[in-house]
Amino acid sequence: MADIIVLNAVAYQEKLDAFNTSAVAITTDVGALPETSSSIQTLEKYQQALLAVGKLIELYKVLLQKDISSVSQVSQDMSDTDNALSTIMNTNP
Repeated sequence: MADIIVLNAVAYQEKLDAFNTSAVAITTDVGALPETSSSIQTLEKYQQALLAVGKLIELYKVLLQKDISSVSQVSQDMSDTDNALSTIMNTNP
């Protein structure tokens, strides 16, 4: 980078990598729900809520990974812009 746009690319990438590692580590597997021999309305509602929360977490994980990808692209765009500005400034004294 030409450092016209002040961005610590190494630190920025480290944070982005850590963010991505955290996103990938989100688990959405609620596991096997226990079998019941009788109908317990409260347990059934709990299981339904647990499955719904699992779906929400899966959606959150997908959206988070899309956001990380977008932020990564912005980082690349900033680097490209920085290099372009450097080229312009060096060719136009």
